[in-house]
Amino acid sequence: MTTSQEGNSAVIHPVVIVNVAGYKFRALLDSGASHSYASSTFVNLTKAEPKASGVRQIATLLGVATRVMQEYKVLMQSVTDEFSLDVNGTKVDKRELLSLENPKYKEVLAKYPHLRGVYIDDDDGKRVLPVHLILGANDFARIRTGERLRVGRRGDPVAEFTRYGWTLMSLGAETDLSPVYLAVNSAADYERLCALDVLGLADSPTGDLEDVYSEFKEQLTRSSDGRYETALPWKGDHPPLPNNQNSSLLRLNSLLRKLRRTDMLAQYDAVIREQLEEGAVERAPSEASAHAHNEAPSLNDCLHAGPPLQNQLWSVLTRNRFHSVAVTGDIRKAFLQIKIRQAERDSLRFHWIKDVHSSEVEILRFTRVVFGLAPSPFLLNGVIQQHLELWRPRLPETVSEALKNLYVDDFISGAPTVTDAKKLKRETA
Repeated sequence: MTTSQEGNSAVIHPVVIVNVAGYKFRALLDSGASHSYASSTFVNLTKAEPKASGVRQIATLLGVATRVMQEYKVLMQSVTDEFSLDVNGTKVDKRELLSLENPKYKEVLAKYPHLRGVYIDDDDGKRVLPVHLILGANDFARIRTGERLRVGRRGDPVAEFTRYGWTLMSLGAETDLSPVYLAVNSAADYERLCALDVLGLADSPTGDLEDVYSEFKEQLTRSSDGRYETALPWKGDHPPLPNNQNSSLLRLNSLLRKLRRTDMLAQYDAVIREQLEEGAVERAPSEASAHAHNEAPSLNDCLHAGPPLQNQLWSVLTRNRFHSVAVTGDIRKAFLQIKIRQAERDSLRFHWIKDVHSSEVEILRFTRVVFGLAPSPFLLNGVIQQHLELWRPRLPETVSEALKNLYVDDFISGAPTVTDAKKLKRETA
């Protein structure tokens, strides 16, 4: 597996050269890995003896996975023989853990003034460089020297001096980080992660999605209070949406019984009252319409889900590992920040009680985008992108950073220094 490259600027992964049993190996420094790992090639060449074997629970991006794995204790020396470290590495049954495009270290060092005096031990001229070791967070911490990082402008490579020598890291111009290899993840795990059906984020092939997006941008407006206002993306040929009042009342009665039994009714009612006060919900007029039947469509059946505008979670999380200082944040009540046009709010009606001490029911309706509706992620991401583009002339770098590091309403990024991180936080707040 190899990393990709865009243009002439490749990602530079933090790698050091180590000497083990007379052989030189590349070791990737991964502060996000809970353990250290070694390829089968490394184990065979060094004739390492297993230290332990058994079932282990390993924390991965998807939770906890159980594996039967062998652990080897190896002595890793620096190329200058000035430093050595005993490392417990878990064997991964692959010839190499990762293949990296050659970043051409000499050219990189000569290009950036802040890297003067930095020397990289890896002088291999091959186009693709194999990695046989991954040093996890604990071992990475043991080889750090505390020497000040060599930092240039935002986006420039960052150099760090470790006990195994200098290492470089940079995001380069790469945007697709999907080939990055996690040792403990199976192919099935990877596919599950990249196809997460969270908040209705799975791709929908229905309709011409580009046309849906174009129509969305054309009709999007901004109201006098500063909020964006949108119509729902109706399918052009959808059947009439019937009134499902009877089934709605049945579900409400079932929910009320459960909430009273668990003593949670007051908490639920408080949320509804808060949304009424904030204007996210309003009282709706009662009107007659066709009644529902067995083959009646649901609201989601009548709406386009829209194109998947969100970034791949895999890429956002992996890219975040390259930053020395993390910057994270989210948009408060993100979906409820976007207004639905008044003419379409009746499709978002629901029943609720007028008072927790009463059984009298009233009809309410949402005035904002509803969490969980099929097109909600599309509407939210479309509004966010539209809003960020308005700021691009003033903050071009920050807008680019935000657009590639947002996942739905979560921002996951970082910077090489605390000062840069504070600046990024200030500009994205």
